[in-house]
Amino acid sequence: MIQTSYLTPPMAPAIFYLRGISPPEIRLIDMYKGVLPFIAVEIVALLMVMACLSWKRLEHSPWRVAFERGLGPITLGILFAVGLKILRTADTNWAGVVVSILVCVLMLRTRISPLWFMAVAGVLGGLGVINR
Repeated sequence: MIQTSYLTPPMAPAIFYLRGISPPEIRLIDMYKGVLPFIAVEIVALLMVMACLSWKRLEHSPWRVAFERGLGPITLGILFAVGLKILRTADTNWAGVVVSILVCVLMLRTRISPLWFMAVAGVLGGLGVINR
C-alpha cells in the first residue's frame, strides 16, 4: 500500500509531510485541492495511452474519424499561437523580424519539422545573432 502512494508524487506521505511543515493557515483540504490538477493530468495521460493501444482496433469508428479530423485545426491553432508568442518576444531587432518571417514562410510552405527551426534559433541565439 505504501508503495502505491509513491506512484502519484504529491499524494499520501508527501502531502502529510508538507502539512507538517506548512503554516497553520494552510489546511489539509487546501493541499488536496492543489493536487487535483496533477491527478487530472495523470488521468488524461492514462487515457491517451489506452487510446494509443486500441487505435488500430477503432479504425472505422466514428469517434476516431472525428478525433483525427479535429486534430488538424487544433494543431494549426497551437502552432500559430506559439508563433505569435515567439514573434512578440523575439522581434526586437531587424534580424529577429527577418528570421521570424522566414520561419513562418518555411513552416507554411514546406514539411520541415518545427524542431529544426527551434534548433537553428537556438544556434543563432547562442551565436548572438538574435538577442531578446
